[in-house]
Amino acid sequence: FSIELGGFIGFSVPSPNRRTEISGELTVHQDVAGGHGGGVAMANLQYGHQINRQWRATLGSNVAYGGSDYMDSFYTVSPEAAIRSGLPGFDADAGLKSASVRLGSSYAFSPGWGVFGQAAYTRLLGDAKDSPVVNLAGNADQVFFGVGVFRTY
Repeated sequence: FSIELGGFIGFSVPSPNRRTEISGELTVHQDVAGGHGGGVAMANLQYGHQINRQWRATLGSNVAYGGSDYMDSFYTVSPEAAIRSGLPGFDADAGLKSASVRLGSSYAFSPGWGVFGQAAYTRLLGDAKDSPVVNLAGNADQVFFGVGVFRTY
């Protein structure tokens, strides 16, 4: 069980015609409940384009850094865990954890209501990728698809 607290700082630079924008964000969060005791930092960069009044498309990317306690909790295989699981022992260090790219689109079908979709590909890096939890029992390539409905006020 963990509770993560953190913060972010971001920017948004619209084009003169306000149809496109580039935005970015740096997010940092830390477990404060002792679940994994670690912290993660993420840097995001996104390009958005308003195709028309109803359609919007986005292209984004991010990289994530995992602190040593975070990486230990999710990617280290202790000697005891190696015996129980059959995986080889592994000691994960802090470092870059992943890089992602994502495509998204939204469509406002009425004032205040719309639908959105997103597809993302994430590649685990460094010790996250090299951990036996991933390279023997999982996969360093992660894919995500999502759809939803939104309401604006």
